Amino acid sequence: MVLRHTCPGPFAILFRGFALSMALCLGFFVNSRAFAQIAETREALSRVEELIQIKLEDGSLDGKALTPLLVVSAEPHFQLSKAGYGSTVLALLSRIFNTSLVRVCVACNRPSVDARAGRLETRSGLLSLDEVRAEDARIRGEAAPAKAAIWVDETPDGGVSLRIVSLADGRVLAADLVTSDLAWSEKSRKNFSIARDLQRRGRGESLTHAFFDLGLYPSQHIAIDWMEQWGESNRNLSGLSLSLFTPVLGLGPTYARVFPHLFNTLIGGKALLSIPTALVRNISNGSSGDLIDPLLSGIAYARVPIPLLSGNYSGFLFAQIPQGRVGIGLSANNMSLLPLLP
Repeated sequence: MVLRHTCPGPFAILFRGFALSMALCLGFFVNSRAFAQIAETREALSRVEELIQIKLEDGSLDGKALTPLLVVSAEPHFQLSKAGYGSTVLALLSRIFNTSLVRVCVACNRPSVDARAGRLETRSGLLSLDEVRAEDARIRGEAAPAKAAIWVDETPDGGVSLRIVSLADGRVLAADLVTSDLAWSEKSRKNFSIARDLQRRGRGESLTHAFFDLGLYPSQHIAIDWMEQWGESNRNLSGLSLSLFTPVLGLGPTYARVFPHLFNTLIGGKALLSIPTALVRNISNGSSGDLIDPLLSGIAYARVPIPLLSGNYSGFLFAQIPQGRVGIGLSANNMSLLPLLP
């Protein structure tokens, strides 16, 4: 019997090398994609922490109604996430709430067997709220019952599914699918800002506004007003006014009130000190008269919102006292495109 050793041809060597290269590239792609998804999950968990903190700050969530908080599920989706996902979730919840107020239900996601006389019951899958309450009663000992349960699970697309439910009545306190990329469109940002301002008004908190008044005909009055909106019904505004024309470089307090039955019109007044006139009188020891404008000027004004312009613009009417000058123009509210306004 003769054994023959044959060497592979050049085409066979090239094919084997190509197959090995493809296998290495595929393995590298799979691993790199897995690590990328883990990185996306970590970013999504950071967004979850920010989201919960924002809801606690703006009153959407009541911290006292959440704690003690029972962590029912913190399940990873990817194999590489299993080592650290649960501890990362517990760490972020401990940063938001006190560590002593966060409780973990280890048995909530494990199959259980209940053996009784003549009966064998196996349970798996999601727990009902009654079962979650029973597990909490079993593990809490002498501590207070949990008020809310939370599920923070990793999703296949690298995001995080968040759900918070009240254990008292089963109300959904928060539910969201959070991803690492929370890029909003300009319309979404505007809607969010409107909703945030409405919530602040509902809580009776003050709001800061910047008005740019441009009165042009027949008399002129150009000014910038920074005003705080306050009061039980948020109908009062007060602040500081800086005039650029009539009077030239005037500074003083301003006050206005909102009249909802008059199309939310702002009616108020300003008391402006002419800085150039005040400086000249100070230098001349009061012997000089008015330089450009009188030392003190009173401005009565009204801002009537224009609905077609999304509430960012108002018609502006003013009267200067005691000079008796009147004029009309336009007023811009919180316009970020104007470089002088916040």
